[in-house]
Amino acid sequence: MYPIAYAVAEAENYATWTWFLEFLAVDLSIENSNGYVFITDRQNGLIDAVGDMFPNFEHRHCLKHLHANFILAGHGGLVLKQHMEATARSTTIPWFQAEMKKLKDLSGPAFDWLSRLDPMQWCRSHFRTHSKCDILLNNMCEAFNKSILDARDKPIITLLERIRVFATIEKLKKQLAWCIPRLAGESKYEVKCFGGTQAFIKAYTPMVHPMASQDLWAKTNLPPLLPPKFHKQPRRPKKTRKASAGEPSPSSNPKAKHLPRYNLEIKCSICKQLGHNKRKCPRVNEVGSSSQVPSQRQKKTAHQANTSTQRITRQSRQKQLITSKAKKRGNRHQASSQSGQAPQSSHQAAQPSQPSH
Repeated sequence: MYPIAYAVAEAENYATWTWFLEFLAVDLSIENSNGYVFITDRQNGLIDAVGDMFPNFEHRHCLKHLHANFILAGHGGLVLKQHMEATARSTTIPWFQAEMKKLKDLSGPAFDWLSRLDPMQWCRSHFRTHSKCDILLNNMCEAFNKSILDARDKPIITLLERIRVFATIEKLKKQLAWCIPRLAGESKYEVKCFGGTQAFIKAYTPMVHPMASQDLWAKTNLPPLLPPKFHKQPRRPKKTRKASAGEPSPSSNPKAKHLPRYNLEIKCSICKQLGHNKRKCPRVNEVGSSSQVPSQRQKKTAHQANTSTQRITRQSRQKQLITSKAKKRGNRHQASSQSGQAPQSSHQAAQPSQPSH
């Protein structure tokens, strides 16, 4: 993809889109819009502006943005998304009718919502054949928006210059994809091509002229380039991209590496039945089943009770051991004191009594 034109506007409305398309028609010399295909994301004022400027063009809607509106209308789920994509990819009208019939059998309101849309804007079976383009998504434009994400919050001149450099580099990459440059000294490069002598001559034919500084530019009578009028938007400016209706929010689980599961049957590990998991199993709510099938909380409580019981038993054993040791020490001390007093009494009894004078 190569960007043809880009502009910076204050807001996306009918006036700014009409102004942009007028310059686009002049630059591309579009006098008869027959044969052109526009794929849009149904922005505010864009559909009416494109229709007024190019009445004979083929207007298509991006399937991704169309599916986001499909979800906002209350038709979410992976099954409905797959049926909608299969309907959009159908290449013949009978296949389109068969896919629409399957969608009607699955969900009547979803079928009614898609039936109100023009199939020429989102289904391959109704596209015109002269354009030779069967693209359903504008992912190429989204890739371009991702590549200039770092320059969006820069000043207007820096923003436009970075976009210009990016577009120039992408164009040169496409032209010189079959050549390999290698550094061969100071400010010298050796270009090796795989297309023979003609490709080698073609690589060295164009000359890149140096550009003078801004003070040496030619003076013109045109008005100076000014930034757009400043209009302070409400609330704090956002740098992150606004997620669509069917896209999971990264703030809910920033570490998630997989998309959430939609409309998938789950199986209970207790009763082996479909439609619920072990946390919502009806057997857990039955009388007497709580003892047979303990919950995670019950297991945790029992484990804590066993741990506390073991701790109390260990402490009581230590107290009993300390008490028995103290008793033994007390008995030994009492026995030693008694054995020391007995000879003294016997010695006193053996002494004869002295006569009194």
